Amino acid sequence: MRFCSRHFAKIGSALVIFIYLFSLGSTQAASDHPEPHDTTTEVSVVVEHAAEEEHFSTEAKLIHNLLRNYRTQVRPTNNSKVTTNVQVSMNLKQIIDLNEKKGELTTSLYMYYTWNDTRLMWNMSLYDDIKRIRIPSTTIWTPDIILTNTVDENMRDSIVVNAIVYSDGRVEWLPLSIFKTSCSIKVVHFPFDQQICSLIFKSAGYDRTQMRLALAGTNENFGNVSIDDNEFVPHGEWALVGRPAEVFRPEDDSEPTEVIFTFVTKRKPLFYTLNMLLPCMLLTVLSCFTFYLPSASCEKISLGISLLVGDTIFIFLFAQRMPSTSFSIPLIAAYLLYTMCLLSACTITSTFVLNFHWRSNSSHKTPSWLREFVFVYLKSYAGMSKMNHGRNILYTGRAYKDNPNSYDKTNGFSSIKSNRAKQERLGSDAFFSHEAGRFGLTARRLDVKSKEGKKISTMPSVSFTSDVPTIFQDSYDKIHTISHLLKKEREDQLGQDEWGQIAEVLDRALMWFYLFFFGFGTLSFYVYAMILQQ
Repeated sequence: MRFCSRHFAKIGSALVIFIYLFSLGSTQAASDHPEPHDTTTEVSVVVEHAAEEEHFSTEAKLIHNLLRNYRTQVRPTNNSKVTTNVQVSMNLKQIIDLNEKKGELTTSLYMYYTWNDTRLMWNMSLYDDIKRIRIPSTTIWTPDIILTNTVDENMRDSIVVNAIVYSDGRVEWLPLSIFKTSCSIKVVHFPFDQQICSLIFKSAGYDRTQMRLALAGTNENFGNVSIDDNEFVPHGEWALVGRPAEVFRPEDDSEPTEVIFTFVTKRKPLFYTLNMLLPCMLLTVLSCFTFYLPSASCEKISLGISLLVGDTIFIFLFAQRMPSTSFSIPLIAAYLLYTMCLLSACTITSTFVLNFHWRSNSSHKTPSWLREFVFVYLKSYAGMSKMNHGRNILYTGRAYKDNPNSYDKTNGFSSIKSNRAKQERLGSDAFFSHEAGRFGLTARRLDVKSKEGKKISTMPSVSFTSDVPTIFQDSYDKIHTISHLLKKEREDQLGQDEWGQIAEVLDRALMWFYLFFFGFGTLSFYVYAMILQQ
């Protein structure tokens, strides 16, 4: 029973295979001898139905017909010896950034390319009078124009946009791009500088015999970058003062044509004037007024060093914005260096003035030439002629006068030559000589020679004209000793006062001196900056 079932299963399988082969053969025979009328009708109906489904509009049908056998790798010319003319122009949208440190210019702009492609021509009457269509730029031939001085690591392509195709074969392509290009920064006139940055375009694979680049417009060799006032975004730091464009055609036919678009930008210096120049100017003015600060306050050096540190910080901030180059020194760097030199000089000279202020006659005798120079000449030039500096001071080179309020034209001083011929007398000594006779006393001056051989006036010795009790003589000796010590102490104190007054006159003179040099340097800087602005 099992044998029979297996046998019938094999017979059934063979029968099925035979029937399938028979039906396949009959179908092929029918296709070898079709009926002409019925088959043509069926094919035409299917094609028409497919066309209706594929071209749902006349524009779609036109695009399909134009791109049916189109090759994007082939130039739009029938003859390989014919040059393809491409017109180029640029529409600037925004200067995004001009980085002086890296020497990079970042711009946002539209590039405009136009050329003729005979493969994209059509008869408008056959396509509902369609004059122009928009086709994806990736489906047609586009000029392989590249930016040669780009510094973009990613080499970002332009935003893919459609190309506008006209019925006469003219093609317009307007890609929007953000370009980052190299720019040679000249910082010699910073912050009153102008920068010239260029964008250089050329064909990557075609020489001048295969592709000819020209500027759009009446003049194909020279022109300007176009700007739409409604869309252009001005930059906060840079003002665009020029935007020329030109075409460079090399003499060698194997070299491609270059189109150069140039941007001339001028810096707006208001930010740097308020945040860098003005604080440095104020620091320098404050450094000049350190000489107006009294030496006894002991704050001259600390103030000068604090101002010097502040100026150093501004120089450091400036150095962070400038490129590390040695070709030229920026104008503001020269000015900051000038102010730093003034600050350093003010601190150094303040040290010498403080040294004068704390001197005394016990350590330093005031030279006669210094006394005459300071109290006779420098005092008047420093604007201190009405002040009492140099008066009522011991050993100042002036002759004693009975009227202490009487002064000569030298402000209470006789010339040094006339005083050398006279014996210097102190006011108290002269008073003693004048009044000694009333008390039966006589005085005579004892001149003692110093180590240098010069005569020094000492206290007058006293001799009694009549018999005086011993107790009065002892009292006089004690009074004489006390008077001598008090006079010596007063002489030392007046000597310190004299050095202090010399230091005060020097302070005032140095203040006017540094203010003059600071004003002269600042005025020269701004005059030169205004010349550059013009």
